Amino acid sequence: EPSGNLIWVPCYDNFTCANLEVPLDYEHLSAGYTNVAFIKHEGSDPSAEDIIFNPGGPGGSGVNYIRKGYNSLRNKKPGIGWEYNLISFDPRGVKNSGPNLDCFGKNKIAKALYHSSFSSFSGTRMSAAVSVGSKYLPPGFAQVEALGKFCSEVHKNGDAGHAGTVAVAQDLMHFIQVRAASRGRPAAQAALNFYGGSYGTVIGSTFAALYPDRVRRMILDGVVDAPGWYKGTNWGDLRQVDECVQSFFNTCYAAGLKCALNKGAKSPADIQARFDAVLKDIEAYPIPVFDPRLVSMPVVIEIDHVLSLVFAALYSPLQRFPFLAEIFEALERRDGTEFVKSQKFGKLSLMQGPPLFRSLSLSPPKSQIFDGKPFLDDSGQVRCRYLTNVGSKFAQPINTSTPILFLTNALDPITPSATEMSSIFTDSIVLTANATGHCMTDSKCSRGYVKKYLATGQLPPKNAMCEVEQIPFLSKIEAQRFIAWYVMDGDDEEHSLLWL
Repeated sequence: EPSGNLIWVPCYDNFTCANLEVPLDYEHLSAGYTNVAFIKHEGSDPSAEDIIFNPGGPGGSGVNYIRKGYNSLRNKKPGIGWEYNLISFDPRGVKNSGPNLDCFGKNKIAKALYHSSFSSFSGTRMSAAVSVGSKYLPPGFAQVEALGKFCSEVHKNGDAGHAGTVAVAQDLMHFIQVRAASRGRPAAQAALNFYGGSYGTVIGSTFAALYPDRVRRMILDGVVDAPGWYKGTNWGDLRQVDECVQSFFNTCYAAGLKCALNKGAKSPADIQARFDAVLKDIEAYPIPVFDPRLVSMPVVIEIDHVLSLVFAALYSPLQRFPFLAEIFEALERRDGTEFVKSQKFGKLSLMQGPPLFRSLSLSPPKSQIFDGKPFLDDSGQVRCRYLTNVGSKFAQPINTSTPILFLTNALDPITPSATEMSSIFTDSIVLTANATGHCMTDSKCSRGYVKKYLATGQLPPKNAMCEVEQIPFLSKIEAQRFIAWYVMDGDDEEHSLLWL
């Protein structure tokens, strides 16, 4: 049962969990209460400082992420070590936290039918995400608008209107105060240690804007344009996509025969020529897939599906570029087997956002790629069509009690706004990895800076650049054959966003 006090109980073998009761509306307590689920993995000294982590989304379960990724967070990226207690949570409306945002209630059939309608490859292993392309936009846009309005009607007398990023930031403030009191410390002096990735940077920067004097340490990785997020004007989210795709050609060429698309190429341009030829062929002649061992009904691979796959691969080049090359080599032979095998079923995660759309929208301006073809200029507009605007403002400059450390790659396909966000927060620093991908690529260099910042508050020098030890195609790392935006969390029928 939810409690106004933090009552930690053993959970998931190696963790403790708490179900904190929080006000639905911190300015109007008469609105009632809901719950936020927290999970804690203790460090070597349980009396040490806490670091709160959010993996992104929106819609990502911090509880699930910590259960599976705590060791990596401590020992690899970001490399916080074992000196701190690692805490995460499910934001409002996600997984174990209230309020309930389910729009279908007990009608599981209607819910399943609705989600299956997102996929043009229903009955296959294709992700719903890959069916989102320019020609799918008008019906998809209307479909999600209908869902938003439907949910608004379902919850018009309920608590769903109290789920949003500002409320999540307020929950964090409430948590650190209750946590301080439970440890015999003054609640009025409680300060936040926070690490957020992707959408987690919106949560972190919102907290910093609302409570600048309560920031002890804040690391924001894969940085979203927060003012644009709230206004629905983050047009520049995809401005580096072309350069990210070019990095695929460059690294494939450098890898030689270790890249499936490199057969004696004399330059990256030769790789791109083969790549473009595959796209042109599929655009003119889509590829049917009919092997009953792979699909439960015949399907057709079209150009929009392939472009969506390319975009998803840009998130994690180390793991995904090798398989992207293999898939394109197979598509060149008009073999769709590897493409189909690269996908998993998924469904969209709907969270509060501006009424027009949520991220991945690029109009204007439009990014041009593959000989002038607009690439993913409209996809993603369907993700969150119609829910109430959060409506937060970022004053400039914002003086936090400790400057923020922003992390980014030199090229990020979806969250390239570290420099812009750093300009809002006084004395903050951007640490860049000389790499491509969503959120900073791990390196000994970045781990060193992160540990020093956490321990002392000392930031890297201005314009610091970290070289990385791992390079696509050439590094011995765990391969990731499933190239998709949405994956099952493995616990139940719900899905969580892994990369956004």
